[in-house]
Amino acid sequence: GIAIGAVGPTVRFCPEASLFAEGKKAAGMPGKGKQQFARLIQQAASPIDDIRASAWYRNEVLFNTAKSIFE
Repeated sequence: GIAIGAVGPTVRFCPEASLFAEGKKAAGMPGKGKQQFARLIQQAASPIDDIRASAWYRNEVLFNTAKSIFE
């Protein structure tokens, strides 16, 4: 399973992203597949603005980190 933290009030499980990644190899996924995976991760997030980071920044870091899993 895939869970995310620091982008919402609690840790969240990402069921759609988990299903998407199931059976896929970590290396060699095409670019569109990486982006689709990252968007599924983003959908589970609800980042907030606070003194440490803006919601926009947290969302961008989440997308780029999720996309890099398959690199």
